[in-house]
Amino acid sequence: HILRRERDGLRAADRVIANSYVTKRQVVEDYRVPPDRVDVVHWGIERDEGRGTRNANPFGDDSPIVLFLGRMVMQKGPDYFIEAAARVAALHPTAVFVLAGTGDMLERIMERAIDLGIVHRVFFTGGLSHPETDRMYRMASVVVMPSVREPFGLVALESIRAGTPVIVSRNSGVTEAVANMVTVDFWDINDMADKILAVISDDAI
Repeated sequence: HILRRERDGLRAADRVIANSYVTKRQVVEDYRVPPDRVDVVHWGIERDEGRGTRNANPFGDDSPIVLFLGRMVMQKGPDYFIEAAARVAALHPTAVFVLAGTGDMLERIMERAIDLGIVHRVFFTGGLSHPETDRMYRMASVVVMPSVREPFGLVALESIRAGTPVIVSRNSGVTEAVANMVTVDFWDINDMADKILAVISDDAI
């Protein structure tokens, strides 16, 4: 029912604005909208004059924070994040992992953290307000966005604005708009863990 209404709305529109070429391909291929009626306008974000200002790490300076921020749903890849977290935890004795957000996979991810033996190093915040989100970005050592499907990925821009390194899924639309991003295949847990370790082990970060 939802797909039918989306299709009817898109086909009826004189012009369709997509936030990435990833989204445009979906609109054209899945909804059969003529490509010459779809324009791509990448999302932007307001500048932050305080870029690079860090918030105190509540776990201590020796405990880098690896952050997942987003809905706990299959599309966002929290299950891949928790698997990578276990690999990082095995090699970095003080790293902690924060998952901020709610969704239908939350209980499953909590149970998986227990199964992996890392629950004492994993913290679930639930949903955050905009000011809380901004503070969280400024506490984190690295943000990981392992989306299975991501039309754009505003989290990446918000991380960059806060001056925090970000690792994103290669299939995210944001990679079209920002050059030289650290990218991973969402399913490649080992590569994700290696890149997280590289960032949190770099004294310059």
